[in-house]
Amino acid sequence: MARINRTITLRSSRTLIGRLFFLISCFSSLTVLIKGFRMLAFTGLLCLLLITGRWLLRKLTVISLDSQGISYASPFKKVRLSWAEVQTAGVYYIRNGEVCRIPPDATTPDLHHVPRKIFVSTNTDYSPCHDRRISDTCIHFRWSYDAWRVISAHTGKQAHAA
Repeated sequence: MARINRTITLRSSRTLIGRLFFLISCFSSLTVLIKGFRMLAFTGLLCLLLITGRWLLRKLTVISLDSQGISYASPFKKVRLSWAEVQTAGVYYIRNGEVCRIPPDATTPDLHHVPRKIFVSTNTDYSPCHDRRISDTCIHFRWSYDAWRVISAHTGKQAHAA
Protein backbone atom coordinates (compact mmCIF):
# COMPACT_ATOMS: atom_id res chain seq x y z
CA MET A 1 0.00 0.00 0.00
CA ALA A 2 1.18 3.42 -0.87
CA ARG A 3 1.01 6.19 1.66
CA ILE A 4 -0.60 9.37 0.52
CA ASN A 5 0.38 12.59 2.25
CA ARG A 6 -1.81 15.57 1.76
CA THR A 7 -0.98 19.17 2.50
CA ILE A 8 -3.95 21.21 3.52
CA THR A 9 -3.82 24.91 2.71
CA LEU A 10 -6.38 27.19 4.28
CA ARG A 11 -7.47 30.05 2.09
CA SER A 12 -10.30 32.48 2.03
CA SER A 13 -13.72 31.21 1.19
CA ARG A 14 -14.54 30.43 -2.39
CA THR A 15 -17.99 31.88 -2.10
CA LEU A 16 -18.85 35.43 -3.17
CA ILE A 17 -19.54 36.58 0.39
CA GLY A 18 -16.21 35.15 1.59
CA ARG A 19 -14.29 36.87 -1.18
CA LEU A 20 -16.02 40.21 -0.49
CA PHE A 21 -15.21 39.90 3.21
CA PHE A 22 -11.57 39.15 2.33
CA LEU A 23 -11.35 42.21 0.04
CA ILE A 24 -12.96 44.48 2.66
CA SER A 25 -10.60 43.25 5.39
CA CYS A 26 -7.55 43.72 3.14
CA PHE A 27 -8.63 47.26 2.22
CA SER A 28 -9.30 48.22 5.84
CA SER A 29 -5.97 46.74 6.95
CA LEU A 30 -4.16 48.72 4.27
CA THR A 31 -5.91 51.92 5.36
CA VAL A 32 -5.00 51.33 9.01
CA LEU A 33 -1.44 50.54 7.99
CA ILE A 34 -1.05 53.83 6.12
CA LYS A 35 -2.55 55.84 8.99
CA GLY A 36 -0.66 53.65 11.45
CA PHE A 37 2.63 54.54 9.76
CA ARG A 38 2.09 58.18 10.67
CA MET A 39 1.24 57.20 14.22
CA LEU A 40 4.23 54.86 14.35
CA ALA A 41 6.55 57.62 13.10
CA PHE A 42 5.12 60.06 15.67
CA THR A 43 5.48 57.52 18.48
CA GLY A 44 9.04 56.72 17.42
CA LEU A 45 9.95 60.40 17.38
CA LEU A 46 8.38 60.90 20.80
CA CYS A 47 10.31 57.93 22.22
CA LEU A 48 13.52 59.27 20.73
CA LEU A 49 12.93 62.67 22.35
CA LEU A 50 12.20 61.05 25.73
CA ILE A 51 15.34 58.91 25.58
CA THR A 52 17.45 61.92 24.60
CA GLY A 53 15.92 63.98 27.42
CA ARG A 54 16.63 61.26 29.97
CA TRP A 55 20.21 60.92 28.74
CA LEU A 56 20.71 64.69 28.94
CA LEU A 57 19.22 64.82 32.44
CA ARG A 58 21.61 62.08 33.60
CA LYS A 59 24.55 63.99 32.13
CA LEU A 60 23.49 67.21 33.91
CA THR A 61 22.99 65.53 37.31
CA VAL A 62 26.11 65.67 39.47
CA ILE A 63 26.92 64.16 42.88
CA SER A 64 29.90 65.78 44.59
CA LEU A 65 31.75 64.43 47.62
CA ASP A 66 34.27 66.68 49.29
CA SER A 67 35.68 67.36 52.76
CA GLN A 68 32.70 69.54 53.75
CA GLY A 69 29.92 67.17 52.70
CA ILE A 70 27.90 65.71 49.87
CA SER A 71 25.94 67.67 47.29
CA TYR A 72 23.42 66.74 44.63
CA ALA A 73 22.81 69.09 41.69
CA SER A 74 20.37 68.57 38.85
CA PRO A 75 18.48 71.02 36.65
CA PHE A 76 15.49 70.72 39.00
CA LYS A 77 16.94 70.43 42.50
CA LYS A 78 20.05 71.22 44.51
CA VAL A 79 20.71 69.57 47.88
CA ARG A 80 23.76 70.00 50.13
CA LEU A 81 24.37 67.90 53.26
CA SER A 82 27.40 68.43 55.50
CA TRP A 83 29.08 65.42 57.05
CA ALA A 84 28.08 66.62 60.54
CA GLU A 85 24.39 66.45 59.53
CA VAL A 86 24.56 62.92 58.12
CA GLN A 87 23.06 60.44 60.60
CA THR A 88 22.36 57.42 58.39
CA ALA A 89 24.20 56.00 55.39
CA GLY A 90 24.03 52.65 53.70
CA VAL A 91 23.98 50.53 50.58
CA TYR A 92 20.93 48.74 49.24
CA TYR A 93 19.63 46.99 46.18
CA ILE A 94 16.15 46.24 44.91
CA ARG A 95 15.12 42.70 44.07
CA ASN A 96 11.55 41.75 43.16
CA GLY A 97 10.30 45.13 44.34
CA GLU A 98 11.77 44.76 47.83
CA VAL A 99 14.59 46.85 49.24
CA CYS A 100 17.45 44.76 50.64
CA ARG A 101 20.10 46.52 52.70
CA ILE A 102 23.70 45.35 52.54
CA PRO A 103 25.62 45.24 55.85
CA PRO A 104 28.41 47.83 56.04
CA ASP A 105 31.06 45.18 56.68
CA ALA A 106 30.08 43.17 53.60
CA THR A 107 33.02 42.80 51.27
CA THR A 108 31.08 41.56 48.24
CA PRO A 109 32.14 43.98 45.50
CA ASP A 110 29.65 42.55 43.02
CA LEU A 111 26.29 40.91 43.76
CA HIS A 112 26.06 39.12 40.40
CA HIS A 113 25.52 42.37 38.51
CA VAL A 114 22.70 43.58 40.79
CA PRO A 115 22.64 47.39 40.62
CA ARG A 116 23.29 48.81 44.07
CA LYS A 117 22.55 52.26 45.42
CA ILE A 118 23.94 54.40 48.23
CA PHE A 119 21.73 56.49 50.47
CA VAL A 120 22.74 59.27 52.83
CA SER A 121 20.24 60.86 55.21
CA THR A 122 20.06 63.36 58.05
CA ASN A 123 17.34 61.33 59.83
CA THR A 124 18.48 58.76 62.38
CA ASP A 125 15.70 56.27 61.61
CA TYR A 126 15.71 56.62 57.82
CA SER A 127 15.19 53.52 55.69
CA PRO A 128 15.07 53.41 51.88
CA CYS A 129 12.14 50.98 52.16
CA HIS A 130 9.71 53.84 52.77
CA ASP A 131 10.86 56.54 50.38
CA ARG A 132 13.57 56.58 47.73
CA ARG A 133 13.17 60.13 46.49
CA ILE A 134 15.83 62.79 46.79
CA SER A 135 14.78 65.46 49.26
CA ASP A 136 16.34 68.04 51.56
CA THR A 137 17.10 65.29 54.09
CA CYS A 138 18.27 62.37 51.92
CA ILE A 139 20.21 61.66 48.75
CA HIS A 140 20.26 58.42 46.72
CA PHE A 141 22.69 57.62 43.92
CA ARG A 142 24.34 54.69 42.14
CA TRP A 143 26.93 52.73 44.06
CA SER A 144 30.59 53.43 43.51
CA TYR A 145 33.43 51.95 45.53
CA ASP A 146 35.28 55.28 45.71
CA ALA A 147 32.15 57.16 46.80
CA TRP A 148 31.38 54.57 49.48
CA ARG A 149 34.96 54.76 50.78
CA VAL A 150 34.68 58.57 51.16
CA ILE A 151 31.26 58.29 52.85
CA SER A 152 32.53 55.59 55.22
CA ALA A 153 35.54 57.69 56.18
CA HIS A 154 33.47 60.79 56.96
CA THR A 155 30.37 59.34 58.59
CA GLY A 156 31.81 56.66 60.85
CA LYS A 157 30.30 53.39 62.06
CA GLN A 158 27.37 55.00 63.95
CA ALA A 159 25.80 56.16 60.68
CA HIS A 160 26.02 52.69 59.12
CA ALA A 161 24.58 50.84 62.08
CA ALA A 162 21.29 52.74 62.00
